[in-house]
Amino acid sequence: MKNMWKWISFVLFIVGLIFAVIAGIWWPDKSWIAMMLAIFGVIIGVIYAIGAKEINTLLLSSVVLLVMSAAFAPITFWSIGEKVGNMVSYFAALVAPIAIISAIKALILLGIEK
Repeated sequence: MKNMWKWISFVLFIVGLIFAVIAGIWWPDKSWIAMMLAIFGVIIGVIYAIGAKEINTLLLSSVVLLVMSAAFAPITFWSIGEKVGNMVSYFAALVAPIAIISAIKALILLGIEK
């Protein structure tokens, strides 16, 4: 049963990633896409945080993603920077809820250990 939930969260993550890339190119600045990706992120975060042991890796990856989201803005050739920025923004909408839920779990575990 646990493997089924991991599989569901993995599939949702891949679907969200693909949708973030496609939407970043063709449908930038659509709030309903960001909301849908955030809902996917909440579902993935709840499933993932229940059994995750590598929370530190997830949190570090999330911070790197959010920091680099503006790094592509200066690339103006064929609007590549804008499109990649849109993709990363949508992907951040997917990953941010996962990171928040995992961070809460990590803080709770820190409190329990002490």
